[in-house]
Amino acid sequence: MKYNDAINIIKNRNSKKLENNTYLLKDGENFVIRLHNTDIIKITPKNHYILDNGGYLTRTTKDRLNKYLPCNIYQETGLWYISGSLYYNGMELNGNGKPVKPKNPNKTEKSKKTLDKSVTKYIKGFIQDIKENGLNDPSGGDCWYCCLGNKEGNLGEITGNYSHILEHIKEGYFVPSFLWNIIKSRGYNEPAFIWHLCKDDGNFAGRELRSYFKKIKHNLI
Repeated sequence: MKYNDAINIIKNRNSKKLENNTYLLKDGENFVIRLHNTDIIKITPKNHYILDNGGYLTRTTKDRLNKYLPCNIYQETGLWYISGSLYYNGMELNGNGKPVKPKNPNKTEKSKKTLDKSVTKYIKGFIQDIKENGLNDPSGGDCWYCCLGNKEGNLGEITGNYSHILEHIKEGYFVPSFLWNIIKSRGYNEPAFIWHLCKDDGNFAGRELRSYFKKIKHNLI
């Protein structure tokens, strides 16, 4: 979708539904395409595109991006690629779909392999720790930084970056508040119920951890 296409679609309205859970909205002099609560594409007057998947590397998100961009995003080994560049949130494309600042994927692919091994080891260790020692309720005594995220359940934003999570992985630090934040970030209607399932079954906690790390993997590499 080009800038003039967006003008013709939205006309005098502030928003226009494009398809299921997908809307075109006016944003100052720009237009945005919003999927659920994420502005996945911003279209500027010079026909440039600024991308954001909101951390959702789902088929639906990728399909929507591909539908409204002049290029194709494809996935390999859990990473997204676009026009020979590694995809990253905030990347800008020109009118032909070429990245303004491409990111070489070679170093990232190597980092991803190392990260995958570390995350797998961390999750196995977390599961084993629950089985051997149980799972205490979150408290200020387990990790102060993680406790800051208890209200919103978003560790990345609470700490300003994801380096704190990487420290947990590196140190093998199995923190109740960290797991509780993950459960809250998943959008469950009754997170306390999921928490008790994790207390009863370490493997259930492992499932929550795997889903979370899959979502934020791009931020950790």
